[in-house]
Amino acid sequence: MTEPFAWVVALCAGAAALFGVFILTRPLHSGFLKCWLRSVAAVLLFLPAPVPEFDTYYAPAFIVLVFEAALQRNGQPAVAASLLLAGVLLATMLAGGCSYWQRRRHARRGD
Repeated sequence: MTEPFAWVVALCAGAAALFGVFILTRPLHSGFLKCWLRSVAAVLLFLPAPVPEFDTYYAPAFIVLVFEAALQRNGQPAVAASLLLAGVLLATMLAGGCSYWQRRRHARRGD
């Protein structure tokens, strides 16, 4: 399977999973939790990371992390782990900003 085709498959599967996360989080009342779960799911599904020992190839970071940490004898999961950590931190800041913006908007309208 060629790399572009593999990315198309990964993006389609990720979009379907993200749609499921959106459906499952709709009943949540907490704006922060809803936004955080959705943005962390997007980060985990779509963030690319370089594949160690294959300089020009990329794969979803969570897949690289699992394979390098659990399935490789001398794996190098640090790059994928740091990318995922940075992505989750960014998603947390995004969720906080989204929640703050929604609270201000509702307070301004008097809801």
